[in-house]
Amino acid sequence: MKIFLTILSLTIMLLAQKVFVGPPHQRSITIYNNGIAFVQESKRFELQKNGSAYIVYEGVPDSIIIDSVLPEFSYKDTLLYSQTFEKNRVDSSVLLEYYKKHTLPIKFFKPTNSANERVLANGYILSSSSNATIKDKNGRVYLVSLKDIVFPVLPKELSLTKPSLTWRVKGKKGKQIVKLSYLTRGVKWRANYTINLAKKATLTGWITIDNRSGISYKDMDIYCIAGSVNIVKNRDLSQPVMYKKNVAFQAATPKIKEESFSGFHLYKIPFKESIEQGSKQIKFISKNSVKYSEFAKLRWNMPIYPLRGVKKYSLSHIIQIKNRKTSGLGLPLPRGKIRVYKKDKSLKSHFAGESLISKTPINDDIDINIGKFFDIKVEAKQVAFKASKNNHYIYSKVNIKISNEDEENRVIRLDTFYNIFGNYSIKSSCKGICKDSNIASNLKRFTITLPSHKSYSFTIEYEADN
Repeated sequence: MKIFLTILSLTIMLLAQKVFVGPPHQRSITIYNNGIAFVQESKRFELQKNGSAYIVYEGVPDSIIIDSVLPEFSYKDTLLYSQTFEKNRVDSSVLLEYYKKHTLPIKFFKPTNSANERVLANGYILSSSSNATIKDKNGRVYLVSLKDIVFPVLPKELSLTKPSLTWRVKGKKGKQIVKLSYLTRGVKWRANYTINLAKKATLTGWITIDNRSGISYKDMDIYCIAGSVNIVKNRDLSQPVMYKKNVAFQAATPKIKEESFSGFHLYKIPFKESIEQGSKQIKFISKNSVKYSEFAKLRWNMPIYPLRGVKKYSLSHIIQIKNRKTSGLGLPLPRGKIRVYKKDKSLKSHFAGESLISKTPINDDIDINIGKFFDIKVEAKQVAFKASKNNHYIYSKVNIKISNEDEENRVIRLDTFYNIFGNYSIKSSCKGICKDSNIASNLKRFTITLPSHKSYSFTIEYEADN
């Protein structure tokens, strides 16, 4: 029975026609943040007769996720029996094994009586590893370097020169279309932003696509999804490729469409674009009149322990944009790096710093931390402290001094965190240019509008009794 099935299988393979599909059309790619992409494309092919056939779909990526492949044939009665994924089959090991298995003659260079002379002879491959064992027509055996073997012809069975899918089908004679969908590793995207500060800011957003899947994608409809799509972890089969960078500039950039999709945000590039192996940037945001504010910020904890000496703090330089249409923005922004540029008094632009922003829905604030202020300092000195032996009672009083030696008037935010237990209270001498507000149950914000070359002092008192 086993011999019969083997013969039947070989007979089907010999009788079945082999068909290569045509060039792709109607191509699209959906790219995710986590290194995978979903590709959809269609190709035409023609069966010359009814019956069994092998359809060869060349040019899929090395890093394709095989069990995600979904072929759909335009003829509904085309039956799919099996699918095979094959990478580049034309290499020395495959050729050696093929010629040995089929006992086909090859040509090889064998030495003569002269030490420096070799001649081309006919022979058969007996075995192979780093070298090949060859027998010539007279029965002599030679150990030959692989580079000294000449294969007469490339067998048709080994004609695939790039990663391909082969489907065994049963169908009717005629032209039809196969639509292929698959996931691949090695393609991802990220958002990057630049902001130029003036009276109003100019914000530009870039989609950067990294393609390390092993192939290029020509004339694609491109979609990018912002959000963490769940993927079952597996060994990453993607291969590294040579890195290069392309930037897709448009004189007048069409607007990229954004929409909600299954709890994520989907961005549609409004023109077809090719994604070569390497990195490509596509502009997706351009806003020229974005309102923003600047302030100095310090987050610190109210001490509930003895604090010796004077503690000095530097303050972060924050650029804040309210993500609203009234502020000139109002777009859901993917997570990404934002770089800030600003002009000096001579109108020469300089790089002012960069920061990572998290994904920001409409109506949320974007806080861009570009570094530390050089000329704004905060000093904290504990002027009173009491605590019971078991710390059920704690009293702490701290004097805060803020100095602004900057050339501009500055807004300072002092976010003060404190412990909550038992009966507690927190009060301060903040008044005048100082305003306080409760942000959370354990967070009080002090906002001070401080003129240039001025300082301001106030006290904070914390008391808890459990």
